[in-house]
Amino acid sequence: MEIFKSAFWRRVSEEVKIDLRALPYSYIATSRALAHNESAAERVIGRPTPLKAHCKLLCCGQTGLHTRTLQKRDAPDLHRAFTKDGLEGTFTWTFADGKPDHIAGTQ
Repeated sequence: MEIFKSAFWRRVSEEVKIDLRALPYSYIATSRALAHNESAAERVIGRPTPLKAHCKLLCCGQTGLHTRTLQKRDAPDLHRAFTKDGLEGTFTWTFADGKPDHIAGTQ
């Protein structure tokens, strides 16, 4: 209910022409500017899916959506940052040999 009472959300709805009465909606804001000026950068969307020894990350990049697998043994600090600390943002990945969707770390 707070969205209907907030002056901020009223201004936002008027600027981007969103009808707040027709909630719930999901909007995505995009930009043509590349993060870090790299075409290989990908943004992690949503929360990672933690599994026993790895986690799955839904990533959006210039080539579309990809599901990436991060093994705990390959990058324990990065795995902990995603699963425990809620790390988010845009990353350029290094991949494990022979497995194009298995993340070995970040650049």
